[in-house]
Amino acid sequence: NGLWYTASRLGAVTSTGKVKPRFRCLNPEHTSEHRNSTSLKKCEDVIAVQQAQKWLATQQKSGGRWMCETWEGGHEIYDVGVTALALLALQSYGNTLTYGDYQSNIQRGVNYLTTIQNKSGGFGGDAGQANPFNHAMATMALCEAYAYGEQPLKLVEPIRRGLTYIEKSRNPYSGWRYAPVPTGNSDSVVTTWMCLALLAAKGAGFAIDETALKHADDWFMTMTGETGRVGYALGGGGGPG
Repeated sequence: NGLWYTASRLGAVTSTGKVKPRFRCLNPEHTSEHRNSTSLKKCEDVIAVQQAQKWLATQQKSGGRWMCETWEGGHEIYDVGVTALALLALQSYGNTLTYGDYQSNIQRGVNYLTTIQNKSGGFGGDAGQANPFNHAMATMALCEAYAYGEQPLKLVEPIRRGLTYIEKSRNPYSGWRYAPVPTGNSDSVVTTWMCLALLAAKGAGFAIDETALKHADDWFMTMTGETGRVGYALGGGGGPG
């Protein structure tokens, strides 16, 4: 079906259709140690990832979100984005809507994101600098939940509405910035996240506007200086600033 998010990407698929998560230790000093699954289970890197998952799961609130304000200095305007990032982290290790040690966490987090989506299709509000990041990350998390979770129909419409929101906020022949409508101003950070959201949707089998990716690529080419450094936004002279 053309999906990028195949079950085998997460790990080995068992005879019952479940996925046994695969964690490949990337520490070069451990290469000779991992000759079987038993040694891998004892790897401090694997254990660290497992402990991190457990910690993430315990931080989720009853309503399904992860709350920035739990920690000093955090603000609730970022809760949508942080919830999406937590879901992406848990999903990357074999947890989906249908299986995994933290299946219920994925279900509650996905439900939270779909519940707070507004009428215009946006996740996390329409105003403020946090909005495009919240929206892009939430779109990515839902696309992975859809692809890994046996493509539930209930996520099709929220994802499509999220993609429409991304398209409507795009600056023609350019990228994105903070406003929910085109203003003519783009920046490389917001544009990067929006492109990642579009690629996640494409990987999950959704139709996207390929022109948007082409124009974003043109933007990055314009913003790349002679040294290879990519600028944030257009400067006073018209080049990378």
